[in-house]
Amino acid sequence: DPAATYAMPKSLLGKIGFDDSDTVDDSLLFMGGGSDLDGGLNARRLQREQAEAATTIQTAYRGSIERQKYHDLNAVRAETATLIARTWRMHAAQRRYLRSKAAATTIQSSARGRAAQRDLVSSIKACTTLQSIVRGTAERKALKEQKDAATALQRSYRSFS
Repeated sequence: DPAATYAMPKSLLGKIGFDDSDTVDDSLLFMGGGSDLDGGLNARRLQREQAEAATTIQTAYRGSIERQKYHDLNAVRAETATLIARTWRMHAAQRRYLRSKAAATTIQSSARGRAAQRDLVSSIKACTTLQSIVRGTAERKALKEQKDAATALQRSYRSFS
């Protein structure tokens, strides 16, 4: 019936981004009307209005879908940027840690080397002192033996003369 009034379902309006607080042009909600006298003209006008309404609905729906895609893409970009920044900070922290560890190892190695050198010098001094004591004792013993031998020789010589 071309004279009937057609209403767009409210559920369809919600899908394209309209809610109850939005005002919608009545020409989009109700199409049709008129008398049977100009039925063919009304039918064509009704078809044209329906086609325009369908185009408007499709445009709004496609725009909504594209806005959602754009929002999702920006969310992914932000998440990716956060991941890259976090990974870079982790990498930089690891490099700083490894450099600090290498520096600490170098310092420890140097300190241990100096301590070992001091111990070696101390050991050499101790060995030198010990050798000096041993040689001195041996010399004094040899000197005493020579002195005792000379004394014995003199005693022997004096007893024959």
